[in-house]
Amino acid sequence: MKNKLSKTDEKRLIEVLDDAAKHGGLNFWQSQGFLTHLHCYPKSMDPSGWSCAIAAMEQSKSHWPFDEKDMDLLFVLFNQIHERLHEKQQLLPSDLDESIELIQQRQLTQPLRNWCAGFVFGYRFLREEWPKQLNEQTQAELEDCVGFIGYVATLGSDEDHAVAWRNGDEPSPQQLLATMAESLEQIWSFQKLND
Repeated sequence: MKNKLSKTDEKRLIEVLDDAAKHGGLNFWQSQGFLTHLHCYPKSMDPSGWSCAIAAMEQSKSHWPFDEKDMDLLFVLFNQIHERLHEKQQLLPSDLDESIELIQQRQLTQPLRNWCAGFVFGYRFLREEWPKQLNEQTQAELEDCVGFIGYVATLGSDEDHAVAWRNGDEPSPQQLLATMAESLEQIWSFQKLND
């Protein structure tokens, strides 16, 4: 199995996941954030569970939520994220570099918002599992970090705090980026609990 999506593969997977999103599932960027969060969890997850969550379907042991070819693409994406995290120690995909730069201008792109929302959804998906791996203090740290990523996801919205931030309110773009990086690094550090 490949460990990187070709441009054609990525285009196909975007179409498949955009269709799933129309029915309550996750789009491409949300799926990337979701799968990144799953990689931060110190135990392996059942692919039928996470793939059904992406498709917004009930988990089934008898069938996959997507056809075989599309499931293969989803597994390639999963492996690509695994490689990015474990070999490069890079939590955000490099395709979001431009989105990160735009934060300096107090702009938040939809792909970054979707990635953050998917990451938070990953926490919700594992909400009952995380406490089995963490003590009360680290659980509180996890919740604070995930909460901040959720906050970042809202900054492109029309909510009062988001409009105020885009108009110059705190945190500064530098503070926002630093806290986001610290939050993601903290969550990633929990993956090592299984070592």
